[in-house]
Amino acid sequence: MHLYLAPDVNIGMQRCGFEAFGPGAAEHAAPAPPKAPLLPMSEDEQHHVLSHFRRSAPEGNASSMDSVWRHRLYAPMHIHHPALSAYHRRIQEAFPEHTIAFDVVFAAAESEVPWHCDFDSLGPFEVSPGSIAREEFITVHANLQKPESGGTLRTIDSLLVAAMHFVSNRLTGSFGRLAAATEAWVTAVGSVSHDGRLGVGHAFNNLMAHSVTAGSGRVSYVVRLVKRDVMMRRERVAAMAEGSGASKGSRRLTEFANLLPLMPREQMRVGEFPWDRVARLLS
Repeated sequence: MHLYLAPDVNIGMQRCGFEAFGPGAAEHAAPAPPKAPLLPMSEDEQHHVLSHFRRSAPEGNASSMDSVWRHRLYAPMHIHHPALSAYHRRIQEAFPEHTIAFDVVFAAAESEVPWHCDFDSLGPFEVSPGSIAREEFITVHANLQKPESGGTLRTIDSLLVAAMHFVSNRLTGSFGRLAAATEAWVTAVGSVSHDGRLGVGHAFNNLMAHSVTAGSGRVSYVVRLVKRDVMMRRERVAAMAEGSGASKGSRRLTEFANLLPLMPREQMRVGEFPWDRVARLLS
């Protein structure tokens, strides 16, 4: 199988030590990981997040880069609220090497969420190609409101496809630029479609490619986990909040400014940061 890749991305992959796409690329697919446990939310937990989102979403983050979302609320920190303590505990027990960092609630637009990896929102953290295989960044995705059809999470366990997206993000700062090439990979190799039942949390490596099929009316809740020993830097947190060039291919997320008062040092490990205190500051 041969996938076309734009020359700038192809050259970038070579500079980063990755093989370019070519015959035999499918051999670079990552081995199938152990099946992650389903992480269900109770009806009360779903109601807590959804009711707050309905009240505040019109004032949520919106920008030209967020055209795939009708409304989005970044890092409201519900996951650190007492109302979600049981869900927090279930997630933490499933991933003891990770820290539960922040969460996102979003309502989808009519179009699909294109194939992408989440490099564009990880500016505060030290991220490298090795982060992919080490599974340093995990997302738990659950639907809170689902359309009659569509709105299905799809994932691909391929290190090569993830590396391609990493380089594309670093070179262009793009979101979903390689969706068409990734869809060609899916046609040839396949992907995993996840159960879209309400309140069923699916965990996956968010540095691997993933997408959500079109389905207007879908509201999803995602919890973001980071391995405890990953470093985060104050300079990068500020750059991401301001949208400066130092944010390393990440989109501007003003909500990250809420982290700065709790970072007394220039750098610290994710596991040392008091994420639950951010929630208290917002309440």
